[in-house]
Amino acid sequence: YGPQKYFLVDSFNELAVPITGDKNEDLKEYGRKSYEALHEGLEDAIWLMQGWLFSYSRHFWTHEATEAFLSEVPNDKMIIIDLGTERYKGWEDHKAFYGKKWIQSYIHNFGGYDGMFGNTPRLMRLSFQPLKRPGRGWQVGLGYSPEGVCQNEIVYEEMTDTAWLADEMKIEDWLKEYLTARYGSCPDKIWEAWQIIFKCFYSGGGGGHFKYQVIPQLSTDPHHLNPDWFKALDIFLSCSNEFANCGCYWDDAVELANHIGSSTADNMIAMTIFSHQLGAKENAKKFLGCFTEMLTDVDKLNSTRYQFMLNEWTGAAAKWSDDPELQKYYKMDARRLITVWGGHLDGY
Repeated sequence: YGPQKYFLVDSFNELAVPITGDKNEDLKEYGRKSYEALHEGLEDAIWLMQGWLFSYSRHFWTHEATEAFLSEVPNDKMIIIDLGTERYKGWEDHKAFYGKKWIQSYIHNFGGYDGMFGNTPRLMRLSFQPLKRPGRGWQVGLGYSPEGVCQNEIVYEEMTDTAWLADEMKIEDWLKEYLTARYGSCPDKIWEAWQIIFKCFYSGGGGGHFKYQVIPQLSTDPHHLNPDWFKALDIFLSCSNEFANCGCYWDDAVELANHIGSSTADNMIAMTIFSHQLGAKENAKKFLGCFTEMLTDVDKLNSTRYQFMLNEWTGAAAKWSDDPELQKYYKMDARRLITVWGGHLDGY
């Protein structure tokens, strides 16, 4: 990769820390020896580390413990990625990491969720919050580390855009600018549809997997279906002639239709199981047929956008090698990533 000076070393991330004596003294030693190992290999090495553990395992990583772990590392030789700032505020809880450089970082998508969700007003506020605080310390950046891609592009556009804004914007003003840039214009019908979409999906809450994406279970909980979703889709599609050649328009249309279709399919799963439990086998077969038909339609929708197509996914994996055997291996691995159920990875 050429000359480097940044090295990611995630010490004890979601792991139990072995303590043999005094907790804080042990942690000081772990921090010091980790840095010394890097420094010995490269004098100018800078230790990059996720700060997720300080929030995730807060019962262990108290103020004293965190400060002790960081105390033996030179402040200018470490950068902490404050991962998941939309959920936790490690920088605030730990006094801007006691003098270390740090990056404010969002996750948004925990576990590869495919549905539509996001809290755009909150993200707008959070991006500027540290800048307005005298105790922000040595903040050196803003970023994000999602656990899934090809979904909710508006959220990632906003995260990126806020890094370049001079000051916080009203989310409605930002949304109108975003839509104009995304589609080339923002006529009244697009704005009307997106006001509904914004209210339903991007004002807070949401996130999660659809039932058909995770380990099968005998759950009869119905999925919430909002009539406003259908209204938004109808209004949005009324602009299809005007935006016939706009790829971003069709990406958003497919994403909304997929969310509606997937939610409907979830309800068909619930009704199938519920009918079977009641002994209504004919009804169970009917709902199962509806489920299969709905997911077939969702699959057809996905096949219209290259980013959702299986051959694009496996083809990209195969391009990492010219060796036919390695290509076969990479393609199989790519399939595993999006199909495997079981073991510990039951939610991804």
